[in-house]
Amino acid sequence: MSRPMLFGKYCLLERLSVGGMAEVFRAKPLNSPSTDRFLALKRILPHLAEDEEFIKMFVDEAKLCVHLRHPNIVHIFELGKFQSSSYILMEYIPGQDLLALQKRLRQRRLIMSVAQACYVVMELAKGLDYAHKATDDYGRPLNIIHRDVSPQNVLISYGGQVKLIDFGVAKAAVQSTKTQVGVLKGKFGYMSPEQIRGEAIDQRSDIFAAGTVLWELLTNRRLFTGDNEFEIFQKVRDANVDPPSAKNPQIPPEVDRIVMKALTAHPEQRYSYCADLARDLGQFLTSIEPLYTQRHLSDWMARFFEEEFASEQQKIQEFRRIVTADDVRGIYFGAPGGANPGMAPAQQMGAPQPQEETAEATQIWDVDEAPGDGEDIEAFAANHTVVQAGGFDLDDFLQLSEDDLIEVSDHGANDNATMELARLDPAKLRQSVASTPERRDGARAATLDAGGTNPRIIVSEQDIIDATRKRNLRAGLAFVAVLACVGLLFATIVIYVVGDKGGEEKAPETTPDDKVAVKQAPGTIVVTARPVEEVEVFVDGKLRAESTPFTLDDLEPGEHVIEVRHADYETFSTRVDVRSNGFVPIDAELEKK
Repeated sequence: MSRPMLFGKYCLLERLSVGGMAEVFRAKPLNSPSTDRFLALKRILPHLAEDEEFIKMFVDEAKLCVHLRHPNIVHIFELGKFQSSSYILMEYIPGQDLLALQKRLRQRRLIMSVAQACYVVMELAKGLDYAHKATDDYGRPLNIIHRDVSPQNVLISYGGQVKLIDFGVAKAAVQSTKTQVGVLKGKFGYMSPEQIRGEAIDQRSDIFAAGTVLWELLTNRRLFTGDNEFEIFQKVRDANVDPPSAKNPQIPPEVDRIVMKALTAHPEQRYSYCADLARDLGQFLTSIEPLYTQRHLSDWMARFFEEEFASEQQKIQEFRRIVTADDVRGIYFGAPGGANPGMAPAQQMGAPQPQEETAEATQIWDVDEAPGDGEDIEAFAANHTVVQAGGFDLDDFLQLSEDDLIEVSDHGANDNATMELARLDPAKLRQSVASTPERRDGARAATLDAGGTNPRIIVSEQDIIDATRKRNLRAGLAFVAVLACVGLLFATIVIYVVGDKGGEEKAPETTPDDKVAVKQAPGTIVVTARPVEEVEVFVDGKLRAESTPFTLDDLEPGEHVIEVRHADYETFSTRVDVRSNGFVPIDAELEKK
């Protein structure tokens, strides 16, 4: 839809998405005093308007959600039907879903910080816990289970809010449509083992799904994958899950413990309630510095989705001009006398020529029947609308949290901090985590991006102990191997001498080495520079990278010269001593020429 349309009491400004069953529009109430606040209107596609079973599911979702009032759940205002079109009216969230965020991270070879991942899932768990414990107007439990907690159903606003959406397949006591035992609804990769087996489920099924989302945010990869749905089905059913630290060594033991408790195959061993999951994540977040907050997430979103954020600002400027039905008419036909002085002339907006007016007139109203000339718009909308649940209240709408209002005038999207988003190869990062205690001082404080994109490398004392044990074990095995080689050499010499004295035929002449060489394991360096782009990293005079952070994990032990060059900055040069299995972080702050 390239131009706005009128729909009952609302103006549909643009279509945001369309699926097989419904389409979602950005909308705003006509004659609203707020020009910067929008709604999302979800409408059943015309070919499903006569499908009674689907209509019941659609109505169930809306009736379920109008009871839910929580900052981590998208606010549902109204379930209605305008002429033959059923719709759900909800708050509009300017931002991105987790699926889009994960795709962008993978495209840029980035990984989310532990703090940011834990914060997002903590907020998600708060919303889920509220839904699980929600009651109706008479205090009766609704017994809601979402059943489809997945990245595409978690929105992150540019204001840093985390919102759960889409209760379309939720299970609750108020539903008129019931799910048969053994019928699966949702996405296989985010189901619980008991859900995928078609067994009875409770709120702990959503906890498993939330644990899956957290595991994936921490590792930047899918947890349950396969060549087909049957393979995914089997993996979820068995729930043999490695801790996320197996894929991302930056993850501290406490976060491993939280994730694995949420992902336990047996429901009785999981967290009982999402509040318990949120509490543990919150306690972890308060134990690290700096404390991760909503403002950090907001700033990160505006930088990470810079182009999308700028586009949202531009759309706000365009859509704030549309207030009345006459403004919409003006876009199509021009507005004699100026219904809205802020609107661009009709010809500039791509309006139809006068001879096309009759054909275009019905497109202003996306309905079966448009109002007649001179007919009162509000009366027409009221006469053709049936509110089935809830009811849009303008005051309620205007009192929503201000966190997601975007200040177009002074919140620029072009932030220099965007350049701090550093590229990182998770596989190389995993290899670069050294097992030596020397890493403690440099790596413990290594935070490559304060916005939360790059990993915050955290090393606990237990990490050091475990790593030392592993190193000692490797050293012990190497020593045993050396002894075995020396023993074999000695036995060969004895056999040779004894055989010669006995007058027997000599064994073939051999030239065993006097020493057994043991090759030392390579070390690792991670170079971070500011600026991060258009820099050249040289190792011992050889060009190895053209951006940072840069990880090199195959350096021979010994001294190496590291140089970072930039056309506009003085060359940074340092000499480092890399040990076997060692880890050396290099932070290059370049100075302007």
